[in-house]
Amino acid sequence: MHRAKIFLAACTMALFAIFAFAVISFSTDQTSPAEDHSAARKTGVQVVETWVEDWDPVKRCWIRVDQPSAACSSEVHRQTADETAAPPARFGPFVVLNSRVAGLVGATDSESLKHFGRMMTSYPDIDQLDFIDAPGTINDISNLKLGRLIRASGLSTHVPNNGSARSGAVDLFIAGVRRTMDKGARFAVHCWSDYYGKGPYDYKKHDPVNEMYLNYYMEMGMSHDKAHQFYDMTNSVPHSSALWFGPEEMQKWIGTSTTINPAEETQRHRAGDRGRREPGQRSIPCPASAADVLMGKSG
Repeated sequence: MHRAKIFLAACTMALFAIFAFAVISFSTDQTSPAEDHSAARKTGVQVVETWVEDWDPVKRCWIRVDQPSAACSSEVHRQTADETAAPPARFGPFVVLNSRVAGLVGATDSESLKHFGRMMTSYPDIDQLDFIDAPGTINDISNLKLGRLIRASGLSTHVPNNGSARSGAVDLFIAGVRRTMDKGARFAVHCWSDYYGKGPYDYKKHDPVNEMYLNYYMEMGMSHDKAHQFYDMTNSVPHSSALWFGPEEMQKWIGTSTTINPAEETQRHRAGDRGRREPGQRSIPCPASAADVLMGKSG
């Protein structure tokens, strides 16, 4: 009888110990994530956090984005070869927007022919050049050669909304085999000035320096009379100023081969030159308000 009581007591104590151990284990499993991180720090365990970043072409930097759910990631984040996370390729004043389109975002110079050639070698499928922020050129002779190369390469040219082709960049725009403009496109012209401060009227009408531009315009499809009228129009504006106009007037000069895409209406206006230029540089700075839009700073 005495042995039976001892055995019963031992069993009771064993069951109590098992129950207590189960309660303690359950409480430990309910530790909060914050407590887990705290415990990890105390024990020297490193906690690693991961996230997804995408390249922002406007801000030109990497930005953090939310991790897509497994259910929608294949649809929302489906990417083609043109949508890789790498920053856009840059070749001098040219930037590659995708495998078919490049953008002009700066003034051209004597090196731009090489930059254009390297871009077309690296991205042979490019067939359109967008004039995003094209102020002109600092080397007219190289600029006209570049225009001929654009035509020979079979590229179309396009000025998007809030984009602009100014001064020497206008010569590049008319080089496109097909020329299109959004309603919000802007153009600006003025007369050229060489490194000695001389302009077109300082030379005879049929001087080779004037004939150089007239021959180019006729090469790009203008008639003899239209080329002379267009050249006279650009030269009617002093080098220190700029004549701004929209796509409707540009279409009058370069004909029906140019398409105007529907978008917001623009107005023609005159604007003073807001930047300093050395003689020989034919470029027009973008007004501050337009520059803010082009750089993604508009509200």
